[in-house]
Amino acid sequence: MCLFLESSLIIVTIHLNIVQLLHDVIFVVSIFRIITELETLKEEAAEVQRKMEETDTVMAEVD
Repeated sequence: MCLFLESSLIIVTIHLNIVQLLHDVIFVVSIFRIITELETLKEEAAEVQRKMEETDTVMAEVD
């Protein structure tokens, strides 16, 4: 009976460690996705800024 309890405890401990590792991996992946999305938004904002500057230049030439 004691061996069974020890084995069960080891299995539960392993299970908890796996769950924690999966949680950590999901957290890292989430951070990676957030960083990637922020980089994309930064690039899009820079493109909008360039287009606004081009528009200002054209408008100044028209006036």
